[in-house]
Amino acid sequence: VIVSNDTVRRNMSYYSPRAKLENPGGGIRVGYEPGSWSSRHDHAVVTDNYTVGGSDALQIRNWDTVVVRNNVAAGSSVVLLEDAGLANYTWNANTYYADPSSPAWFFNAPLVWQQWKDATGLGASDVVTGQPGSPKVFVRSLAPYVAGRGHIIIYNWGMAASVPADLSPILSPGDSFAVWNVQDLFATTPVLSGTYRGGTVSIPMTGVTPPSPVGGTRLPPGTAPEFDVFVVHRR
Repeated sequence: VIVSNDTVRRNMSYYSPRAKLENPGGGIRVGYEPGSWSSRHDHAVVTDNYTVGGSDALQIRNWDTVVVRNNVAAGSSVVLLEDAGLANYTWNANTYYADPSSPAWFFNAPLVWQQWKDATGLGASDVVTGQPGSPKVFVRSLAPYVAGRGHIIIYNWGMAASVPADLSPILSPGDSFAVWNVQDLFATTPVLSGTYRGGTVSIPMTGVTPPSPVGGTRLPPGTAPEFDVFVVHRR
């Protein structure tokens, strides 16, 4: 399948280190075709994504032209780049939470950061830094499609028991609301409820026990406290 004018923007991914040992994968894959180089894709823009963990956090493969900008990738392997030529690649202003002396970048072989830059000629304005201590919180409203409803995505880098989240994009002061952990979306009791007073609310990061899958007994590994996703809705 040939892909043309693809846009991958404002996505978030998380792949638990515990799950990686069982089933390597995860991350954001653009132009990924296992075992085949037969299809060379036309053009893609990959911007403003936040991807953590997996066998490779960000995978880019086999494009005529591509723009990779303002992404965050974190993990033991942050970038896998495979292509025969990079003449029409624009790659800048990305951030990696990784050790620059570790072979966390791939281009024909696993490379350390400076080797990867030298080999590809890309990433001159990219930043490599250590893992942050403060949480990264995304609050996404579903308006205008569903008023008073939205999502909270939390990367809890500091492993705090709770993390503040500003719900003003979703709620108005005086709204009655409930917050549900998506790993147990139909639980009897929400993880948080009350009347919104404006500003931030404290989101618990202690996690929940997911329900058993229908027809099986194996539960997926929990992601708390390092990561969790929540649904907010106005009551």
